[in-house]
Amino acid sequence: MDVIYIISFWLTSIISFNHPEEILFVGHAYGSPLISDKQIHPSLISFFNRYDFEHIKYIIWGGDFILDCFDNKELENFKKFVPRNILDKSYYVLGNHEYRCFKDDKFIFNKIQENEILKFNNFNLLLANTNFKSYTDIDKLEEQIKKNSKNLILFTHQIIFSKSNWLFRSNSRENYELANDFYDRIKNIPLTIVSGDVGAFDKMPYQSFFKINNQKLLTSGVGNNDNNFILSISVSNNDLKFHSINLKDLKKTPIIPNNYLLFTINNLFHYFFLSKKRSVVFVFCSLIFLFIISYKTSS
Repeated sequence: MDVIYIISFWLTSIISFNHPEEILFVGHAYGSPLISDKQIHPSLISFFNRYDFEHIKYIIWGGDFILDCFDNKELENFKKFVPRNILDKSYYVLGNHEYRCFKDDKFIFNKIQENEILKFNNFNLLLANTNFKSYTDIDKLEEQIKKNSKNLILFTHQIIFSKSNWLFRSNSRENYELANDFYDRIKNIPLTIVSGDVGAFDKMPYQSFFKINNQKLLTSGVGNNDNNFILSISVSNNDLKFHSINLKDLKKTPIIPNNYLLFTINNLFHYFFLSKKRSVVFVFCSLIFLFIISYKTSS
């Protein structure tokens, strides 16, 4: 029996070494607000039934896993379509949609994890509530971060480093003014930030990775048409490794940091023409400009 136990332990160790523990980050799980189907995005439901979760340590929901938190059927469907083994490993960041029901007992599982700290290898994982209502809220979270800043991964819903949709579009701008002020306080602290308020609409950012100064800034969210990805986080040689998982074919690829300038230019272009009003104004002004040029040339 001892020999069998030793062999079993040895084989388990080899498997664990080849498949290090991971964190899965799922942003904007309900998908697009244009589709009211009272459930998480279908690509996630399919993914949960096809992926191997044996080596997954945590599944972190990056906010907005519910469209309408007052709809009991939607919460029932969440628990129905997410398998028990996934729910048992799940932790939640408060999105602006869930925060509307912050005091509702149905969401006590979400509330009790507010600003909770988890351990992952030698990293601290902070499930931050960035739906700030006052500077007192900011003071408390800032103090908590400074006390646990070593090897810190900060999970948020709001893209706290995005100060304008012209630079980096988010799905909403709710609670962003205080969230941006909060980021100004912590922007010089070496840490990793992972945010989930992306995806949801066509032509919206759905996954990104920037290295700015001494910080790693990532976003990931589903609901952008066929661009549905989640984020995998693992540790190798005491360093974080990030991979993108395509929910359609389960393909897992390393995430390469974006060029911030090129990303911003692309974002600005799409944001401008994403609005019919801005597009119409642009065309109208262009026609006037061409008319003036043509008139001056002819005269």
